[in-house]
Amino acid sequence: KFLIFFNSKPSESFIISTVILLSGLFVLSLSNLLLNNFDEIYLQYALITWIWLRLTEGIFNLLINKKINKFIAFSISWMIPIIIICLVGFFHFNLPIFILSILALIDFIFFLKINIKNIVQSSWKNFSYIFLVGFVIIALTTINNDHSVWMADLAYLGIIGDDTLRDAAVLNSWKEYGSMSHGVHGLLFEPYHALFAIFLSPFVTQSTNVFQVFVIFANIIMPALFIYGCSKIIINVSSKYISKNWIYFLLLFTLTFSSFGYILGQRSVLMATLLFIPIITLVFSIIDNPKNSNIEIILMCLIVPFIIFARAYHGLFVLGLLF
Repeated sequence: KFLIFFNSKPSESFIISTVILLSGLFVLSLSNLLLNNFDEIYLQYALITWIWLRLTEGIFNLLINKKINKFIAFSISWMIPIIIICLVGFFHFNLPIFILSILALIDFIFFLKINIKNIVQSSWKNFSYIFLVGFVIIALTTINNDHSVWMADLAYLGIIGDDTLRDAAVLNSWKEYGSMSHGVHGLLFEPYHALFAIFLSPFVTQSTNVFQVFVIFANIIMPALFIYGCSKIIINVSSKYISKNWIYFLLLFTLTFSSFGYILGQRSVLMATLLFIPIITLVFSIIDNPKNSNIEIILMCLIVPFIIFARAYHGLFVLGLLF
């Protein structure tokens, strides 16, 4: 059963998200080189993103082989890594970044060895176009929302957004003292959008501060996950015409309706987006087969409280769909 993680042919979503991952890594690496410096932390977090995508893809394939509905399989496979990270953050542990990156590197080598024929026969011209488009979009978006590689240094001068400083205060409060920074919005005793602090805290280590984690998520982790999740939705949920031309619709969605820059720059929106992606497939499955949707409804009931804690607006919208 373990071999399914290596023997299954990688999906289009996985391949494209890996190319986007390389684009984000190149953005940060090039920015660092402009400062006459290269930080291996970015490579380590890129490898962690790789193993994150591989875990999601592997669990999805495993569940599909068990004859589980593909929409339920995707939602479960998407949520498992997020739940694990939230639990690690809730109990105030750190992710073993270096060890995970080594394991990811080993997995990457095995993946290349097994899929070398498919990789050689792939259309490198298309990959180059996707890499270039991803590089331009990520670079322009993160520079526009002040999440460039220089953000950690600019933070000491206060030359970053007020929301970013607020999010950093909430995250540091949870990381260092085990308590949220109260009174940010006043709607609840805890800030209503504070799930991101629990989720991001395992990534903050002695060698990676809060602002560096914000930069890494904006440039490397979130773009790859966003592309993977949204492409899966477009391919599996949409009509045959859209599925056949999914990459163009994905590009259109990224540049317009998704508010991509807001997702990368706002931690609450980032967290809500991660939780909202599996909700979309569950809702579609309920509409498609309403008489046999008990599992989908149960999963939605379990996810809704987390979405409300991630961002109240998204949570109330999903609660309306659930009713």
